[in-house]
Amino acid sequence: MKVLAGDIGGTKTLMAIAEVQGKDVEILRQHKFASQNYSSVVRIVREFLRDEVISIHRARFGVAGPAVDNRSQTTKLPWELVVSDLEHSLGLDRVELINDFAAIAHGIDALGPNDVETLHSAKRDLDGPIVIIGAGTGLGEGLRIYVDGKPVVIASEGGHKDFAPRNDIEFNLAAT
Repeated sequence: MKVLAGDIGGTKTLMAIAEVQGKDVEILRQHKFASQNYSSVVRIVREFLRDEVISIHRARFGVAGPAVDNRSQTTKLPWELVVSDLEHSLGLDRVELINDFAAIAHGIDALGPNDVETLHSAKRDLDGPIVIIGAGTGLGEGLRIYVDGKPVVIASEGGHKDFAPRNDIEFNLAAT
């Protein structure tokens, strides 16, 4: 099945069309958009799909911020995302919203050996918790634990703070 996948952030929005077969995912096409240049995610999706010949019926969007009760108020953007509005505006059968770091926690098993950088070697506890932390629009955090042998994902917002560089390395990081 072909699906539209999106990572909606205050700085950038990534859109992709993916072929999903069970746990196998193949990215067919992707593009990055500067979020601030658009008045809504609907405009980004329409531009991304403008010349698409593949029929898309489903979408899942990871959002930088909480996604609760089929809606999300984006962080650092004036966009309120409502599932029913997105389905109607985009002509899709089904749209799902999920916190962006919860989405990463769900997809962590799809990473291969070349996708991971080991910082400290240790024996992995296959039933142990997995924590995902990353700097983007804010400090995103996600957690995956196991309950009765099944993965449970917990979304979290570590905070949306400004970055205050203090040395040359941090100044260079801020410039990227």
